[in-house]
Amino acid sequence: MAFGKLGSGFSRAGSIGGGGPRISLSSSTVSSAATIGTTVGTLSVLHGTGTYTFTLASNPGGLFAISGSNLNVAAALSAGSDAISINANNGAGSSITQPFLITVTPTGGPVALAMDMSDFRNTYILGL
Repeated sequence: MAFGKLGSGFSRAGSIGGGGPRISLSSSTVSSAATIGTTVGTLSVLHGTGTYTFTLASNPGGLFAISGSNLNVAAALSAGSDAISINANNGAGSSITQPFLITVTPTGGPVALAMDMSDFRNTYILGL
């Protein structure tokens, strides 16, 4: 099997992990029980210059909204995954559009458990 040179449509500068600006979303998971206005995550631009304004480039079903640098819930959500695209523009010629997959967890989704491991008897009771 032979591999060719870097083909058209791909570039080192635009590759994942490249040095160019990219949009970061602090969290991409939200509960299906989240109410309208709940913040899903905070947006920022990595490796960019200036102040960026964020807009939704693609938002099927109108499920999400952007307020400042926050991605918020804009409608009732159902468990599953929703693909959106976000645009960031610094008003000085730098515009980035990037896709994101937002995961909506079912109501009563994963539960975090806390265990006290400071006493050996706690580990015995748990059967560890």
